[in-house]
Amino acid sequence: MSREFSSVEEAKHYAAAMAGLDPDKVTFEEVSNLKVSTIADHLLSDPKTPERVKASIRKRRKAQKVFKFMTPNGEAKIVIGPFRDGFDCWAIGENGFAMSF
Repeated sequence: MSREFSSVEEAKHYAAAMAGLDPDKVTFEEVSNLKVSTIADHLLSDPKTPERVKASIRKRRKAQKVFKFMTPNGEAKIVIGPFRDGFDCWAIGENGFAMSF
């Protein structure tokens, strides 16, 4: 189950707290080399999917922002993107798998 955040900042603070850090003291660096695929992404390759639906999916993927920050155990990466009327946040594991908060 995804948690909906009201802002990118709220999602970043939550991620820092989940890592056991003081959210007000964490420095996030935006990076651009990562995107999260959602269950809707399979519709992009379906020829029966209307173009307006595909455009909406592409717009949501393009709006995703990737951040990295340091924890006592090393670098952590998160992806924050549109979800309903707010934002979702995914933690990215070392194996490349994403888990939504």
